[in-house]
Amino acid sequence: MLKGSCLCGKIAYQYDGEIDEISMCYCQKAQGRGFASEGCIRR
Repeated sequence: MLKGSCLCGKIAYQYDGEIDEISMCYCQKAQGRGFASEGCIRR
């Protein structure tokens, strides 16, 4: 199970399935910071 939320706590999520693929993005223009972790999930 994967749980998370935004910093203020107004938005929260929980995912009980499998993460198909994990990748790293190093684009500061797209992410607004140095890097981001991304994972593909199925709905």
